[in-house]
Amino acid sequence: MEEKFRTYSFLLRYLLTVAKDRRVVVVESVLAPTSHRNAIARVLFNAFDAPSVLFAPSHLLASFPFGVSNALVVDVGYSEATIVPILEGVTMLYQLETSCIGAKYLEERVYELLRKYGKVLTFSGAERSLTDDDDLLLKKEHILEDIVVRFCFATKMDRGKIIQASEYNPGGEIPKAPCDVRLPFGEEILVVPGLVREWTAEAIFEENDDIKSLPQLILDAVYRCPIDTRRKLLDSIILVGGTTRMKGFSARLRDEILLSLTTSSYINKLGRIKSVKFYRLPHTSIELYASWIGGSMFGALEVLQYHSLTREDWQARGIVPDWTSNVYEMNRDPTRSR
Repeated sequence: MEEKFRTYSFLLRYLLTVAKDRRVVVVESVLAPTSHRNAIARVLFNAFDAPSVLFAPSHLLASFPFGVSNALVVDVGYSEATIVPILEGVTMLYQLETSCIGAKYLEERVYELLRKYGKVLTFSGAERSLTDDDDLLLKKEHILEDIVVRFCFATKMDRGKIIQASEYNPGGEIPKAPCDVRLPFGEEILVVPGLVREWTAEAIFEENDDIKSLPQLILDAVYRCPIDTRRKLLDSIILVGGTTRMKGFSARLRDEILLSLTTSSYINKLGRIKSVKFYRLPHTSIELYASWIGGSMFGALEVLQYHSLTREDWQARGIVPDWTSNVYEMNRDPTRSR
């Protein structure tokens, strides 16, 4: 009941049209729980009288604005990074790779570096280190998010390798760091060292035993795809998510993938692939809204009505069918048409 109320309140606040006059397309993650899907459908059909609802995977829809049926969607969002191959317009779930290296992970890295190297300028002009008492202000003002979005960048690969080899020790053989930035911090000033701005993004590309790097996730997903599609996928990468808009991100990712392809482990798996390309729309922020544009495009097609769940289907079944429920029904009735 509580989940239904939250869903109703959310849709009431953000649904800026009359649902009963429109066919609804819901853009969702392929990993979204079935309970969320059913809750949304229940509210749309029972409370808003929607004629039909289609739940479409966001990574598939992200390929629509580019007009391609084969792509490797690299989604680096807030809480996780997800790699989803799209082959002939089909989301390849078995080949999916996911990890926690999203914006939240970068914010945690910023926090660690700030506690170690950051300074606060007091009203009197004195300097002090950050303390536990500063955590509340960091969270309340979303300062960590602000630092990641506005000031962090992905440095060049050779410089990044030096930083990683030094184990983030500023006393090591690291070239001069970029300039510091200063941010309002209550009645004080927070000094964000240049090394924090530069070192944060290394969390995405560094390899360790606990978490795969983003290039590893991409190549592992490609390796599990059919052999004749691998080169095509690496030439058809679509970047999605706010983190991918970080300055220098795509160039660094390309260099890291090409470097990984020269290592013995991936040469044996993928052969000698020497090309990595991205789909881009210059002078736009397409990474932030590609899936919603794709949903809008699909919603304008006549074929939408053949893929949507109608109100009559909902009243008869009471749940949103997915591939698991379809398999269950086919096992119960083998004569049922696919």
